[in-house]
Amino acid sequence: MIFGAITSLYKWQVSGFLTGFICGFIIWFGTNVFYDSTLPGKVFGRVGSMFSLPGIVVIFCSGLVGGILTGIALHAGRNLFIAEALNEDKKFG
Repeated sequence: MIFGAITSLYKWQVSGFLTGFICGFIIWFGTNVFYDSTLPGKVFGRVGSMFSLPGIVVIFCSGLVGGILTGIALHAGRNLFIAEALNEDKKFG
């Protein structure tokens, strides 16, 4: 939400959801790959076996969920500050 607020304050023309999705996916996927390499396939392998999926699919799905949630948060943050800026303009304009 902080990056969304910054992009709206500086009036950058970027897609809030897409930027948040890409950042969130990279962070969640990268973190899960790190944990999977640190603990050699134990956690994600077990979670994958509960759903009859390989561990890499679980890592990819968690990256998608993280990307979607981060995209929604960034989109909400941008819209919140845009709406607040519009209300400020109406008060003083």
